[in-house]
Amino acid sequence: MGSGDRERAAIGKGRPVTRQGLIDHSRVVAVAVGVALLILGITGWTAHRFEVTQDAAVEELFTNSTERAAYTVATSTVNLQVLLQAVVSLHDTESDVGVADLRELIARASANSGHGNSLPGVDQLVIVAERGVVPVIETTRTIGTSRDIEGTAITVGSPIRSAMERSDDNGLPTWEDAEQLAGADVALIQSMRPASDGSRRWAVILVDRELMIERAIRGSELAVEVSDTTASDRPMENFGLRDVESRAPVDTDRTSTQRITAADRTLQLDFYPTTGFEAQLPTTPTPLVWSAGGLTAALAALVVAMLLTGRVRAEGQAQRSHAALASEQRRFRSLAASSPVGIAYTDPQGTVGYANHRLAAILEPGTDPSDAEVAGHPLSRYLAAEQAAQLESMLANPDGPSERAMRATLHDGRILQLRLARIDAEGQADGWAVTVEDITEQVHHQDELRREESRHRELATRFAHRAAHDALTELPNRSHLVDELGRRLATADTRLGVVFADLDGFKVVNDSLGHHAGDDLLRLVAERVRRVVRPGDLPARLGGDEFAILVDQVTDPSALEQVATRLVEALDRPFEVLGRRVSISVSLGLRLARSGDDTSEVLRDADLAMYAAKRDVARHWCWFAPAMHDAVQARHDLDSALRDALRWGGFKAAYQPIVDLRTGRTVHVETLARFEHPRLGRVSPDRFIPVLEETGLIGRLGRTMLRTATVDAATWPDPEVGLTVNVSAAEVVAPRAAERLEEIVRASGFDPGRLVLELTESDVASDDPRIVGALHEIRQRGVRVAIDDFGTGRSSLAKLRTLPVDILKIDRAFVDGIDHSPRDRAFLAGVVALSRTLGLTTVAEGIETDAQLQTLRGLGCHLGQGYHLGRPAGTDAVAGWLVRPVLPPARGSTDDADAAGASAVDVPAAATSG
Repeated sequence: MGSGDRERAAIGKGRPVTRQGLIDHSRVVAVAVGVALLILGITGWTAHRFEVTQDAAVEELFTNSTERAAYTVATSTVNLQVLLQAVVSLHDTESDVGVADLRELIARASANSGHGNSLPGVDQLVIVAERGVVPVIETTRTIGTSRDIEGTAITVGSPIRSAMERSDDNGLPTWEDAEQLAGADVALIQSMRPASDGSRRWAVILVDRELMIERAIRGSELAVEVSDTTASDRPMENFGLRDVESRAPVDTDRTSTQRITAADRTLQLDFYPTTGFEAQLPTTPTPLVWSAGGLTAALAALVVAMLLTGRVRAEGQAQRSHAALASEQRRFRSLAASSPVGIAYTDPQGTVGYANHRLAAILEPGTDPSDAEVAGHPLSRYLAAEQAAQLESMLANPDGPSERAMRATLHDGRILQLRLARIDAEGQADGWAVTVEDITEQVHHQDELRREESRHRELATRFAHRAAHDALTELPNRSHLVDELGRRLATADTRLGVVFADLDGFKVVNDSLGHHAGDDLLRLVAERVRRVVRPGDLPARLGGDEFAILVDQVTDPSALEQVATRLVEALDRPFEVLGRRVSISVSLGLRLARSGDDTSEVLRDADLAMYAAKRDVARHWCWFAPAMHDAVQARHDLDSALRDALRWGGFKAAYQPIVDLRTGRTVHVETLARFEHPRLGRVSPDRFIPVLEETGLIGRLGRTMLRTATVDAATWPDPEVGLTVNVSAAEVVAPRAAERLEEIVRASGFDPGRLVLELTESDVASDDPRIVGALHEIRQRGVRVAIDDFGTGRSSLAKLRTLPVDILKIDRAFVDGIDHSPRDRAFLAGVVALSRTLGLTTVAEGIETDAQLQTLRGLGCHLGQGYHLGRPAGTDAVAGWLVRPVLPPARGSTDDADAAGASAVDVPAAATSG
C-alpha cells in the first residue's frame, strides 16, 4: 500500500496523518522540550539565590544571638545576685510580707506554661547552716525546670562538703577555696546573718550555665528586668536589660510589673514577652520555586501537545469537510431538481445562474422545462412593473438583512412568494439563493377566510349586543346590569345608586289596547328613561314593565333623589300610543351601594323599596330600609308555614253564630279559619289571608274550610241551621268550580240548601264577566250567595240589582257608630230598606254593644253577628247556640212561637230557608 493509500485509509477512519504532519510534530516536541529545560534552569538559579540569601540572614541572626547570649548570661548573673540579696534580706528580717512577695516572684520566675524559664538555668535555692564544723543543707526550694534535678538535687540535712567538687574554671565566687556544690555549674553564694545559736549561714542559688547560654542564644520567650526602686541615698545598682540594643523585640502591650520588699529595699520586676530564636529565622521559598518551575514546564509541554493535536484534527476535518461538501452538493442538486418549490441562484444583481425545473414551469408555463430560458435572465423580467422595481431595489441594497421576502405578481396575474437569502463569500455578497412559490390559490383562500372571519366577528358583536340588551327597547338587560354592577362594586372607593322602577297602570293599557300598544308604550318609556340619566349612568329594562337605573358616583343621597324626581316627572306626562293619549305612573325603589356590597342583595333591596313605594299611594319613591327585608323574610316564613299547614292540615275551623235579631235564635253559623304555628304563634286572618290571596292559595284554604265545616255541620242537632263559608272570586271562576263544590257537599252528607258562600264586595263587583255566570251556576245547585263587607267596595246600585246574591253583610265600619252617628244610622236604614226592596236579607257585622243591638232592631235589620252575640268557638259550642236562644226576644214578641212567626213574616225567604 503506498503513502497515498495510507493517507486515504486514515481519512476514511477519521485519523488524518500526513508526512508533513509527522515532521511538524517532531519540531513541536523539540520546542516543547527546549522550553521546559529553559524554565527548569531559571528555576534552579532562582532557588540558589534564595538559599544564599537565607544563609546570610541566618548567619547574621546567629551572630547577633551569640552576642546577645553573652550579654544575657552576664546580666542574668547580675539579676540573680539581686535576687539572692533579696532572699537574704527576707530571711534576715523574717518579714511575712516579704516572704509572700518572694514566693510570688519565684512562682513568676519559675512559670513555664507556654514560655521559657524567666531565669534560664536556675534550679535550686539552698539555705546552708553551719552545724559544728560541717555546713549542712538546712532548706531547699526548686525554682526552675531546666533539667532533671531529681538525681542531682541536694536534700535537706546533707553535709555540704560531701556534695562539693573542685572547679577552677567558672570564674565566679566560690565556696571555701573555689569549691562548688555537686551537680551545678554555677553557684552564687551570699552570707546571711548568723543563726540564733551563733552559727553561720549562707544562701546559695544553683545555675546550669550551659542551659543558660542555650536559652540566651535561642531567645527567651519571657524576659525579666530587676531594678532597685528604694527611696534612699544609697540606691542599689540598677541591673536591667532596658537599654540593651541587641535584645529581642518586646511586646510592650503585654508588659506587667511586680514589686517586692526585701529588708530595706524595694525591688521592681518587669515581665514582658519576647520573640524566640526560631521565630526569627528566615524561611526559604526554594521548594515553592521548584514546584512552580516544574508546573510551568508541564503546562508548556501540555500546551504544545494540544496545539499539535488541534492542528492534526483540523487537517483531518478539512479533508472530511471537502468530501462532505461534494456529497452535499450532489444531494442538493438532486433535491433542487425534484423540489415542488422554484429554486434559483442569482448574482448580486439578480441575474439567474441556476434554476430548477419547477421555477421554469412557474415563470414560463406551457414550456418544456428543459427548453426554458430562465438562466441568464434577471428575475424582474417576469414580474409586473411595480414588483420588478421593488425587487431590483431590494437586491441593490447591500446593507439590508441577509434574508428578505416579498410578494410579487406576474404579468398574467398570478401571485408569487419570493424568499431571498444572501450568499456571502469572504465577507462580500456573492449572490442570492431564491425560492419561488405560486400562492395564488392560497391568497384567494385566505381572502375568503378573512371575509368569513369578518362576518363571524360582526355576528358575534351583534349576538353579544343582543345578549346584553333588551330586544324591544334596546336598553341593557338584567344580565348586563348585574354584570356592570358587580364590576363597579369590585372597584375600590365606589359609591353607586340603584333606582328600581315599576310602571303603575301598564297592565290596564296592555289589556285594553293590546300587546302592540303595550310594546309601543315600553319603547316610549325607554326613550324617556334615556333622557333623564347622566353620562356614566346605566339605564336597563329588567323585564315586563320593570326598569332600573345604575347611577354612577353618588356622593350624596340627594343626588339619587334628583334622578328619581326627574324620572317620575318624565313618566308622569301622557304618552301618545296608537293615536290615543295614555297616562301611567311609576313606583321607584332607591338603594345606595358601596365597594364590596353583594350585587344580588343590592338589586333585591331596591326591589323591596319599590314594592314599599307601590303600597304607599302618597309617594312615588321610597328608600330601602333593613326593616323591609325583615318584613319580606317574615312574609316568606309565613308563606312556608301556610303551605305546610295546607299540606298537613294545620288550619282549624272556628264558628260564630249569626242571630235573628227579633227572636234571638241562631239561624246561621259562619266558618272562620284559624291558624296557629309552633314558632310563629297564633296568626290572625288579617295576616295570612292576604298572603294566601297573593300566592293563589286562597282557593285551597276555601276548599279545606268547606270540607271541614260541612262535615261538622252535618252532625249539628238543628238540621235547618245554615252554614256560611268564605270563598274567593278565583275559586268561583275556576273551571268546574260548581261541580267540585257539589262533590264536596255531597261527600259530607250536608244539604246544599243550608250552605251560604260569602264573597267580598270587591270580588262580586269586579269587571270580570265570569263572576256573574259562575254565581248563577252555583245558585242553580241550591247554594246561596252572600256579599261580605258591603259598603266598602265599589259596586253600584244598578249592578247590585243584577247580581245573583241573596244576603248583604253590612261591614262593621258602619255598625260602630250607629248608636251616636246619625249619618251611619241613616246609611244602615237605607241599606236595610234597599235590601227589603230587592228581596235580600241584611246581616249587620261587628255588633259589640247592647246599644248597637237595640238600634239595629229598631231599624229592622234582619240578622246580626258580633262578639256581643257570640265569639268564635269550636264545634262543641255550636250545640249550645242551637238548642236555646242566644238573645232574649225583641220587645213585642210574646213567645218563641210568636217571634218565630214574626220572623217568618218579616224576614225574606232567603234568610229563613235552611
